[in-house]
Amino acid sequence: MLTISKISTQGSSYYGKDNYYTKGEEAAGQWFGKGAERLDLFTNSLIDDKFDAMLKGNFNGIELGRIENGKKIHHPGWDHFSAPKSVSMLALVAGDERLIEAHDKAVDYVLHYIEDNLAESR
Repeated sequence: MLTISKISTQGSSYYGKDNYYTKGEEAAGQWFGKGAERLDLFTNSLIDDKFDAMLKGNFNGIELGRIENGKKIHHPGWDHFSAPKSVSMLALVAGDERLIEAHDKAVDYVLHYIEDNLAESR
């Protein structure tokens, strides 16, 4: 399901293992795309100090964002995908691995499509 919401700058604990929703999981997400590959992010866990710094607008000593009225404004990004609660319940509570695999394949397909056909910067 496509749901669009702003990503918070709260830090990796919000998105990672310390989050109530991900208790007991190894990691809450993964890097994706050509940009992540060029930045050598695949060698790092999603939930680490580099991710915290990126959420706050700092990457390898470069401050990301724009200056507005003398204040740095930084928006770390957008979160797009989540399975509907009914699918999550069937997949996780009932243990239906096919639903997890189908959701992962669908997200992977859409991310590749977006990267190849829609993503751009200026």
